[in-house]
Amino acid sequence: MPEFTIHRTDAFREDGRVLRYYDPLPVGESPPARGSATPDPAKLDPRGPEMRYNPLLDDYTVCAGFRMFRPLLPKSDDCPLCVGGFEAPEDYSVIAFDNRFPSLVLDPAPPNPGPEPPTEVLPGVGACEVVCYTPEHTLSLSDMPADQILFLTYAWCDRYEELVGHDRIRAVMIFENRGEAVGVTLHHPHGQIYALSVVPPRILAEKRSAERAQADGRCVFCDIIAGERRSAVRALWESARFLAAIPFFARYPYEVHIYSKRHGCASMLAFDAEDKRELAGLLRFVAAKYDALFGAPMPYMMVFHQLHEECDGYHFHVEFYPVRRSAAALKYAASVETGAGLWLNDAYPERTIEDLREAGPPEPEFPAAVVSAVRQVRR
Repeated sequence: MPEFTIHRTDAFREDGRVLRYYDPLPVGESPPARGSATPDPAKLDPRGPEMRYNPLLDDYTVCAGFRMFRPLLPKSDDCPLCVGGFEAPEDYSVIAFDNRFPSLVLDPAPPNPGPEPPTEVLPGVGACEVVCYTPEHTLSLSDMPADQILFLTYAWCDRYEELVGHDRIRAVMIFENRGEAVGVTLHHPHGQIYALSVVPPRILAEKRSAERAQADGRCVFCDIIAGERRSAVRALWESARFLAAIPFFARYPYEVHIYSKRHGCASMLAFDAEDKRELAGLLRFVAAKYDALFGAPMPYMMVFHQLHEECDGYHFHVEFYPVRRSAAALKYAASVETGAGLWLNDAYPERTIEDLREAGPPEPEFPAAVVSAVRQVRR
């Protein structure tokens, strides 16, 4: 099996943002030199996103008005993520860079909500990054080489470890929005990372459920995994470390979750090389199933659920929310879902899993490459 070292090189942009190159090279080869600019103080943007408290739901809304002017579906020959584009000045394998239109920043300006705000207003502390999966504009997770997704997985793990190391960060969300139906603004294959100063509501609810089960001597995630394995009617694929299934309680007709079966694997901080290899193969497998299901690229949201705070009963898992319920119809989060928080699934998971099983590849293709390390290049 080919063995690689992934070299991470950080380059500065004139506006002060950091562009991180992840270059997989055969062991022993030296990484390419990367250009880096001297930040221009005149181009630094002291932004002030705010987190406004909602006392009805006991959570926050992030307000970042400058995001209204970010790019919207530029032509492919003007894509900022292609090699030579605004965000990718040099050839690359995987890159991660600070978002030019962030919802949160690590050192925001003080909030300025106007006179007498009625509830608490916090500075929008956090970080927002874009991760480009490949320089190839027309590829996606479903048709990228398995080894490339493995290299991407190592980049995700590296970004997660660095971001959770900030003392003001409590959660890091890795996600992908794919397709115009879910509001994507760039077609080039990419995802995003949000580092948050609060644990977001969905993750917090999962954490509390895990803690309640733990107090009863159970693990809620182990119970879910055991139940799906026992019935087997909703399982899509099981590997040594992960289970992919449409869960019994799915909210979307073709929603798939990929659960780490390993108790104590709450985040990517606990991943070893085999976890990364299997996850890479299963992500490609699920995405390929979706694209084959209706014979067209599936618009979806993909969200990594993980928790680095102390919680023994939490399991890392990935949730896919594909927004098509048929080739011609979308599943909308409409009034009952959005206004009341009660989800209506238009199908039974025991039925829709059969569609997914019959579509696309019969089994995952796992990466053949071996990664020895991720090493940061020091200037």
